[in-house]
Amino acid sequence: MSYKKFYEKQSSTFQVYIKNTNQKEILVKNIIKKLSSSFKLKKDQNFVFTDVGAGDGKVTIPIINFLKNKAKLTCNVIEPSDLIDDFKKNCNFDKINYSKKKIDDVKIPKSDFILVSHVLVYLENYQKTIKNIYASLKDEGIALIVTTNPKSGDVLLKIKLGRDFASLKNLDLTKNIINSLKNNNLKHQLETIPSEINTLECISLNEDGKAIISFFYHKPFDELTNKDIKDFQNAVNGLSNKDNKLTKKEDYIWILK
Repeated sequence: MSYKKFYEKQSSTFQVYIKNTNQKEILVKNIIKKLSSSFKLKKDQNFVFTDVGAGDGKVTIPIINFLKNKAKLTCNVIEPSDLIDDFKKNCNFDKINYSKKKIDDVKIPKSDFILVSHVLVYLENYQKTIKNIYASLKDEGIALIVTTNPKSGDVLLKIKLGRDFASLKNLDLTKNIINSLKNNNLKHQLETIPSEINTLECISLNEDGKAIISFFYHKPFDELTNKDIKDFQNAVNGLSNKDNKLTKKEDYIWILK
């Protein structure tokens, strides 16, 4: 089963996976740091923030809460899944334009900051998407593309268990994006940021652990064999530290206009 089809059928397992990592917290912290150093924000200044693939808003809403007190904020949320409904329930900011569409089916509004986190891995023609993102930035605007680093522990674990669509694409995705930016003479910076996922639940096989294992195999847990489960536990034991934490790495590709 492809990653895309699995995600559509069992997106809940991805949400459990994310719940057991600190990558969103770290992403928010780094974005706020970058926005603070890059923009001289003023309360009477218009500022447009667009999140492409915003999910349920766990990253977007804290950024909104930071920006709305610093400038006259307008936010655009692009999310093709039903998670956008959870976003609407959890966010009380009223200057938001919601779009339940895929990135290639929507015109990105002119923005000061565009966030595209773990979206390009799903796209076949992401070079075109990168050009659209850049064209949608205001002068001196910033976009952030987040991808999984090919040496991240979770990718190594997937490869150890058997390569799949997502891990294969992740292996060269950052390099290909950087090459595309260079070929189009687009100014950019690359950072690799570590985070962690708690793997203890995978050893104890509670409900979260089963969902995480299901996510890594891209297969419902009840379809896994005992060997599959044991192989996963052995692999995660070998890659995790003594605190049962698996080091993840994300590549932050900042595009500067």
